[in-house]
Amino acid sequence: MNGRATGQPLAVTETLAEAPGPRLRANRCRASMVLRNAGDERVVIRSAEVRDLDGLRGAPGETFDVRVLGLLRSGASARIPIRFEVPPTAAPGSYRFDVTVGDVQESMTLQVAPHPQLRLSPSVVLVTGSGHSSRLVIAENGGNLDLSLAGVIAAPLDDELIMCRSLRGALSLFDELDEAEIDVDRLVVRAAKTAGTALAHAILGVRFVPDDEPLLPGASTRLVVEIDTPTTLDPRGRYVAIVPVLTTTLTVVVVPTKVGGITSPPVPGQPAARAAAKKATKRNSTKRN
Repeated sequence: MNGRATGQPLAVTETLAEAPGPRLRANRCRASMVLRNAGDERVVIRSAEVRDLDGLRGAPGETFDVRVLGLLRSGASARIPIRFEVPPTAAPGSYRFDVTVGDVQESMTLQVAPHPQLRLSPSVVLVTGSGHSSRLVIAENGGNLDLSLAGVIAAPLDDELIMCRSLRGALSLFDELDEAEIDVDRLVVRAAKTAGTALAHAILGVRFVPDDEPLLPGASTRLVVEIDTPTTLDPRGRYVAIVPVLTTTLTVVVVPTKVGGITSPPVPGQPAARAAAKKATKRNSTKRN
């Protein structure tokens, strides 16, 4: 199994087993043994035998070979890397292994850390109009923890076009004012406040159905996403909500087709907004004088 390693006096001076973590692949174990060749001839190591004592990869006690490569000259030491796959759904905990290289056997313990991972497909859904709507997504648990999607998630909506629209409305007021009455800073601030007022209550509600059973590691299921959209959105806008869903996000794009419910605030550029801005600008000009 190990070429000229058989019959040669090898000694283990150090062992190391690294659990899957941020710097490693989530489903790969990295282990190593430092071996010293106490014999007179060089030793070529080509494989190692691993016995899975706790059944991490299969039934408890099963063995599998790991391909390695090491060359130890007489009296020399070398670190022999041992790599093997770990099921991504393996439950967190400690797992014992016996690793045999040549005539040397060493015990190792691998600590599998919690690894939550949720995937949604599609990750972007489109909603037209306002009020209540439903969409279908596929949820997949790619980690090693049970995941629950119970509860309502509230996410703010951002209008991708509101700043351009507000600035256009503010700039249109120039036609109504004399050059001496124009205060550009005040007009920009007003446009920003108008945008902030319009988005103050733009909150999206999201709920996954069914949400009474946890999603087990390695499992996938179809879920209905119930979406509640505010009825006060500007029909000229396009809104986006980034909804945090455990370890992933669901992007909801909302294109309103009508405005219902409570009356929307005045839109910059309309007569009522122009009159209010003109009055405010004249008042500020009088105070400075």
